[in-house]
Amino acid sequence: MRKKYDFSKMKSRKNPYAAKLKKPVTIRHSDEPISDIELVPDFLPSPEELALKDKNTGKGKD
Repeated sequence: MRKKYDFSKMKSRKNPYAAKLKKPVTIRHSDEPISDIELVPDFLPSPEELALKDKNTGKGKD
């Protein structure tokens, strides 16, 4: 391999696959608020669990 390449002498051409990579995307939008979201109660620990964890690790406020 060469240490340096001279790209000014190279013949350039457009990427023939660029048109295939670009696809239109449709985003559906409505003015109604989202009401179908379910909150998962076990996703985050409760404040009591966080306080216990902070107390055990010494990072909590005394």
